[in-house]
Amino acid sequence: MINLPQKYRKTAAPSAAPGLTTVIITLLFALLLPAAVARADDEPSAAERFERWNTEYGDSDRLYGARIKKLADYIEENFAVEEDQAFSIVSTAVEHGNRQGINPELLLAVIAVESTFKHDAVSSQGARGLMQILPRAHPGTIREIGGAHALFEPENNIKVGTQILVSYLNASQGDMHRALARYNGSLGSKKRALAYSSKVMRIYRQLQGVS
Repeated sequence: MINLPQKYRKTAAPSAAPGLTTVIITLLFALLLPAAVARADDEPSAAERFERWNTEYGDSDRLYGARIKKLADYIEENFAVEEDQAFSIVSTAVEHGNRQGINPELLLAVIAVESTFKHDAVSSQGARGLMQILPRAHPGTIREIGGAHALFEPENNIKVGTQILVSYLNASQGDMHRALARYNGSLGSKKRALAYSSKVMRIYRQLQGVS
């Protein structure tokens, strides 16, 4: 795990004791995310499921879940993302951010710039999914998740994207702008690198203000 400057490290939720993260996220998925089929008219929405979860669990878990809900609501409203999809992406970013020791808002900012939260996005160069991962640049990692097509699954994409970003942060000794430029492939162009990293960092700060 990298020793990031404090402002880029994940912020430990005041409500989530160590060891509860996986349980909390599992509960969020169970209660917030419907099956991948059309809901019946009388089936509760993700927001209603969240409110039910809010009343069934203690204050500490509720505060942790509220952070996820705030971020999901912001993404839904500002990036035209479906409610349940926003919850899924945020929850997954929180999970992998916690595992890798990186602030999930930074992961979400990269997703916002790379794909505007479109899980099926494909660039002209062949980069795929939420974090726009280029399969030919990371063949070993792509094989581990079952091939390039698996990058269209948000869980796989965010997992791999987080690993890549953390490895670049390690290589740059915590230099966020350099790591982001390498992630974007713009390290050789100072102007492009600055434009990309500045855009990510602007959204990152906005998301931090939300959560």
